[in-house]
Formats: sequence, C-alpha cells, structure tokens
Amino acid sequence: YITQILKKEELMGNGRMFGRVQINPGCSCGTHSHEHEAEIFYVLSGTLEAVEDNGTPKLLHAGDMLFTGHGHSHSIANNSTEPATMISLILNGDDSF
Repeated sequence: YITQILKKEELMGNGRMFGRVQINPGCSCGTHSHEHEAEIFYVLSGTLEAVEDNGTPKLLHAGDMLFTGHGHSHSIANNSTEPATMISLILNGDDSF
C-alpha cells in the first residue's frame, strides 16, 4: 500500500514519488531498474530484505536506508511475519547520482 506524501506534480518536475509504503508479510516488489532516476528509501518499521545489482541480500530494519542510483536495480521483500513500512523517494537523476 502506498500513501502519497507529495503528489508527482508537487515534486515540481524533480521526481515521481514521495510516499509511505507498507509491505505486508510475504509480499515484495520484484527486481526493477531505475533509468534516469534514483530511489531512496528509509525503513520506518519492520524488517525488509533488499537485493541490489550484486545479488547479495541485505536485511534492513527500522532506521536503515537504501539508495539505488541511476542505471541500477533492486528488489525488496518482506519475508517476516509482521508488516513493514518505509518512506520511498524517487527523484529524477542521471550519472551524477
């Protein structure tokens, strides 16, 4: 579930999403890439497993942050028994990210 914090137009052309995301147990967002944009997410509660380009899983807990830059990919999954929430910010970007 995604609750928008700012709408795309409120980001004034600088990005496409700023929202609070809830990922329920057993749910995931499969591997996807970010072309000409970067995604930053900050875990508010729960435990999430992220897999970046290198294929190594990384457990993220409340207070952890993950950055995926232009041209890179990642996936995120909740393999726990409790819901997890995070803040996600997707910004326009290029090789400077």
